[in-house]
Amino acid sequence: MTLPVFFFFLFFFLIPSFQQAFKMSQPIYNALPIWQEIPEKFKMTIVKHLDFESRFRLRQCSVSDKELVDKCPIIIKSIFVVNARDDEISVVIRVKHPSAYYLFTLRRTTSMSCVHKFIRIPNVTILKFGIEYKILPLFLEKLSKDNKTKMNIEIVHFQGGDHAVDNSVLEFLGHLGTDCKKFIFDGTCDSETIEKWVKMAQWKSATGICFPHWNSLKLTHFLHCNSLRLALKKLDSKDATALIETFINKKVFKYDSTFFQIYTDTPMNVEEVLLENNDDLKPKLTNVHEYNYGSIRVQKFKLANYFSDDLVLVVKATPYMLAGSVCRIGAHLVEDFMDSHYL
Repeated sequence: MTLPVFFFFLFFFLIPSFQQAFKMSQPIYNALPIWQEIPEKFKMTIVKHLDFESRFRLRQCSVSDKELVDKCPIIIKSIFVVNARDDEISVVIRVKHPSAYYLFTLRRTTSMSCVHKFIRIPNVTILKFGIEYKILPLFLEKLSKDNKTKMNIEIVHFQGGDHAVDNSVLEFLGHLGTDCKKFIFDGTCDSETIEKWVKMAQWKSATGICFPHWNSLKLTHFLHCNSLRLALKKLDSKDATALIETFINKKVFKYDSTFFQIYTDTPMNVEEVLLENNDDLKPKLTNVHEYNYGSIRVQKFKLANYFSDDLVLVVKATPYMLAGSVCRIGAHLVEDFMDSHYL
């Protein structure tokens, strides 16, 4: 074999064969997928497993990623907007996945702009939104400029016990629509404001209402709710009996979310409210050291629209408190009674 022929054979036959053999002897690594080439339905599955921070970092990468993240539901545990100083507002955001919270304090207008932009993100669901009465007018300014904002909020807490429920609250409720079903109101509420509210669709669709501070309110306004906590200056036996009858006849109820707890500043006649006293249940639902233990009564009622015996309405009455809860019968009854902290 001549020298030129040898080199031709070497470069075109032997060396490629050696290279192929070398490649085959190396570990085989699967090519990593390119994010842009992944089908959108798989991208959405990936995004659903991302935590809060990762989603928002991805949202900032491109227009398509922003649109993708906005299509996927985001669950926010709570947002609280509170007054920090005269010219600053603090915002606390708590997320469920992972369990964490974020706090930022900015100038008043900047903070409200951030909150407004955040709640405008489609598919963001806020389980609880709290805002101080003093800040509410500033937030309403942002909402009034954008009538298209849809707020997906489950519970709203109006904070500030030294403040009264006023027209700004009614205006905010108008922006909420009827998807928000539960409300907590600190402070006092006069009869004129209540009369305006009961005419609104938001009131009629509400399933849970809480007034933790003393008020002179008509109990009849609240009978459509499935979860109810009130502090009334007076509760007579007639209204108390009507409340119990209403819950007995509820058509929609759950053992973990159907209850009432009414505190009264004026003592009521327990024997007129509960005609019987269940001696077996009373020790389980009360404490012997509880105030007015001797006058406390506990009674169990059958639900009118439930044709099984595994759910009942249990009512506990003291001179200053009336509480009732739909409970599972048997071993679960004690743990179900008034299990929910608020609504």
